[in-house]
Amino acid sequence: MLPIMVPGDLDGLTRQQLVDLAITQHQRLADQGLHLAAQEAELTLQRERLAALEGEKADLAAKLARATKALFGPSSERSKRPEEPSGLFGTPQGDAEAQNSQPREKQKISYERDRPAPKGHGRRPVSLKLIEKEHIVPVPPEQRIGPNGEQLVLLGYEVSEKLDVVEEHLRRLIIKREKWGLPDTRETVITAAVEPCLIPKGKASDAFIHELIVNKFHLGLPLYRQLVDLNHRGAEVNSAWLSDLVRQTAGRYASIHQAIRLQVLAHPFVHADETPVRQQTGEEARTGYFWAWLAGRQLYLHYGHGRSQAEALEVTGVDPEGGWPPGSTLGFVVCDGYDGYNPLFADGTVQRVACWSHVRRKFTDYEETDRNAAAMAERINDLFRVERQATKDIQKGRLDDTAAAALRLTRRQESGRPIVADIKARLERLQPLYTPKSGMRTAINYALTLWTALEIFLADGRLPADNNAAVASRSALEWRTSMN
Repeated sequence: MLPIMVPGDLDGLTRQQLVDLAITQHQRLADQGLHLAAQEAELTLQRERLAALEGEKADLAAKLARATKALFGPSSERSKRPEEPSGLFGTPQGDAEAQNSQPREKQKISYERDRPAPKGHGRRPVSLKLIEKEHIVPVPPEQRIGPNGEQLVLLGYEVSEKLDVVEEHLRRLIIKREKWGLPDTRETVITAAVEPCLIPKGKASDAFIHELIVNKFHLGLPLYRQLVDLNHRGAEVNSAWLSDLVRQTAGRYASIHQAIRLQVLAHPFVHADETPVRQQTGEEARTGYFWAWLAGRQLYLHYGHGRSQAEALEVTGVDPEGGWPPGSTLGFVVCDGYDGYNPLFADGTVQRVACWSHVRRKFTDYEETDRNAAAMAERINDLFRVERQATKDIQKGRLDDTAAAALRLTRRQESGRPIVADIKARLERLQPLYTPKSGMRTAINYALTLWTALEIFLADGRLPADNNAAVASRSALEWRTSMN
């Protein structure tokens, strides 16, 4: 640090000398400030370098442990018995295990807590939305006599409620279409037309088909389980027939499916995500993919046998040679960095909006062993705090879409953009500190590769900062497909 020189006697100095002295001391203070800032930057860099080394050491240790277990560990996946040694090579773990086996001193702990909610009679009543049916429990006639022999009169009822179920049953629906003809020759002149239905020549009613499809796709009940229940109730059907019903019904609803697709793609931006599902094909199983496209409150699902770029092109109608269809109003696709979406952005008509949650997830994977990863994840959390506060203010003010977008844009420019700039500076500073094949280097490279797509939401208040909406719809889909 540079010393500050002040003369002992200032009274003998002229005005000009005092001015020159003040300028000199101000310059010295400025130089000291720059010197301290440089030292602080160097100290920060050293701390980050140390954290990077510690993180890579922990990463390598984890990889070594996995490799050692794969080479020398037991091949069986059964849980080890209590009498078996717990070391990797059959050796005891040492003093720690002996200490754990020693009896510990009992400690009495007292504390205050909220009283739990009352049980029993505090339960919620039966829903008022259900169909009502009264069941009267009569008093036997011989008990309707008072203590003095007088005849009792009905005063009312002691009322209670229970949740009841009406047992489902199958029925044989016989459809009779009227035939009208001549009275003398009995010749048929006209027959009532077949009523509109999903499968005109099939033996299943629309109600039966809809029940089958709701159970399978909404409640996650596989067809083979429904088959057992149906035959238990006397249906006498087989799985091939049920599968054919689902297939034919899907064809009947194809026009609605395509209408949903057009409505989704008509929005200014859409969320997109894909998830793998296992599909049984004969004696083998293969992996297919559900692609979720979400905009507004509409969700379009597309099933593909693969995860190639052709699937995204099929949904959007993009021609690899000619680009987007004429008249398309879509401007942005919110997605991750998967290459399968790249053809959608080739001609520049539509822009990618990358997901900050996906970036944060790559750092949270290492935050327990790498302080740089934890700091990066927390800085991204700061960005989401700005987004959440803007959402709260929008809801509190009950703003319409235009006003909400304007408020969100203002908050992003004032508070979000400095955070994003700081994140980029950190990423560029940390990148050379990690080896090319380390997990942190991969996470940093992912974020920097998508940086233009990560920044784009700052300039448009309509755009989201993450793709959580599509991920949430995908999670619900994963649950249903896992049940089938």
